[in-house]
Amino acid sequence: MDQEIEESIKKECNDIMYWNSKEKQAKKAQDEAEDRLLDFIEEHYKDQLPIDNKIVDIKIGKYEVCVANQRNKYNTILYVEEEYKPVTPVTLESATAEDAPSWALAALSSLFSKTEEE
Repeated sequence: MDQEIEESIKKECNDIMYWNSKEKQAKKAQDEAEDRLLDFIEEHYKDQLPIDNKIVDIKIGKYEVCVANQRNKYNTILYVEEEYKPVTPVTLESATAEDAPSWALAALSSLFSKTEEE
């Protein structure tokens, strides 16, 4: 095998091993953060915790934390999400006010004329 090809393969293998170790570190850090979060929630939000194998979403600031009860023995965090704020729909008036390019105005005009016809 060509020396250059072998070196390239070794480099790619090394990169894969590097990213695998980073992934393991990230997973460990995430698990530790979830454990700390669960400790805070169990201490300060105990009245909102699920019972009887149920799942609840707890709203904390801009976050939604989904907590599951496991066999009435312990709780786990299923996920943490940031609050979703829907975007403001674009109208022909808002696009015109924001000085949208002509192609965007033409596209909006064609959309709105079709919906009016229907």
